[in-house]
Amino acid sequence: LIIEAAGSRAQLLCLSGANGITSLDPWSGDVNWRTEPLPKRTVASPAYAAGMVFATCGQGGKGDLLIGVDPLQVGDDGVAPIKFQRERTLPYVPCIVGYGDHLYLWNDNGVLMCVDPKTDTTVWQERIGGNFSGSPICVGGKLYCIDEEGKVIVVDASPTFRQYPGGELGDPSHSTPSVANGRLYLRSFHRLTCLAAPGSSAETSR
Repeated sequence: LIIEAAGSRAQLLCLSGANGITSLDPWSGDVNWRTEPLPKRTVASPAYAAGMVFATCGQGGKGDLLIGVDPLQVGDDGVAPIKFQRERTLPYVPCIVGYGDHLYLWNDNGVLMCVDPKTDTTVWQERIGGNFSGSPICVGGKLYCIDEEGKVIVVDASPTFRQYPGGELGDPSHSTPSVANGRLYLRSFHRLTCLAAPGSSAETSR
């Protein structure tokens, strides 16, 4: 993940259990700061929201720990202290999404949550069903994710829960959607599906 916190130079963030979160200078490779190691395995990428960097670790198909640090508050030893910690209802494989001032936790077992990291408050929690090995992405204020059976789920990235009609790919998927040039790409085990955004140049050029 690359962030530019409060107008500072860009930081390249890497995550592993052994090294925790590490911030690198993307031009020189020098270490800006790090956290202490995390106690369990990391699968997902870090996230950035409300001026904080967040990361999860876990095992056995569920997340066990979510930490948050301020990338601009680092000790003299180069270690960023943990400012936020949560140990309940966390994803393991799917990445956290930071959008606006909220975190969106899309759990492996189909439980989706909106969390206010400033207060550690669960704004809403909904069971949308399915099992997930891919991660959600946020496009135009909406979250898109594919369950393992190939069902596409679309939900508002908002403090108010709203789910939209999705679609069936008709093929299993463990992938994360991707976006480029006005197109949404959805990969399943045997196919690649491309959708053009309504009114985009990608749609008119089909």
